[in-house]
Amino acid sequence: MKELTRFDLDLALDNCARLTGDREFIVVGSVSILGAKPQAAGALTVSADIDLFPRFNESGDKNELIEKHFGAGSRFELENSFYIEGVGSWTMMTSPEGWENRMIPIISPAGVTGWCLDPFDLAYNKLEAGREKDIQYVAEMVRSDITPELSLATFLRQHAPNQEVLRNLEENLRRVKVAVMGGEASQQASTQTAPMVSESSCIASGIETPRGPIQRSPNPAPLDQPQKHLKPSQGCRIGM
Repeated sequence: MKELTRFDLDLALDNCARLTGDREFIVVGSVSILGAKPQAAGALTVSADIDLFPRFNESGDKNELIEKHFGAGSRFELENSFYIEGVGSWTMMTSPEGWENRMIPIISPAGVTGWCLDPFDLAYNKLEAGREKDIQYVAEMVRSDITPELSLATFLRQHAPNQEVLRNLEENLRRVKVAVMGGEASQQASTQTAPMVSESSCIASGIETPRGPIQRSPNPAPLDQPQKHLKPSQGCRIGM
């Protein structure tokens, strides 16, 4: 797996076009986020493959051809550190109504068109799948404000075909919310200031205070006597 970029997507489109003769492909899965967000990076574009299929004249033979030349274990994968999976329109059978009209086109250097999913359609599909990696992916979309939580909730209500599907989608959206809150809590914890410690601890550890290095006293106080603590503004901090 690697962090895929627009360059990788263009490479996949151009190679598939030369192989099949098609000039337009529908890009599904995580990497389709590059249509709406060309600069997307990190968790949003880390993948082992790019999933696509011809927009017109789709056939099983073409998918097999793509898999043979650019699929897992191919020379293409060895050279580029990702492979192309030739999927089909069947992967979109339960997608929100009207998804085709919301697709976002990109054009490769060779003039091949890649039709990428709208981010809300992408999030819907991942919430419907509901795997842990899908939940984490949508959580990153929410954190990045690509699909704000309230807007996504509205989209689900508008496009779920029935109440049973909606309940499943909303339950998975709750899981996303938990993941988002957990990520924010971890980030806040990592940025907390280090604790204040006593001057005697600073001396023992050889730590500097805002007043400069602390020198060891030639006549340290006996251990059974109370230790003097610095005021908060005079303390030292231990790096975390």
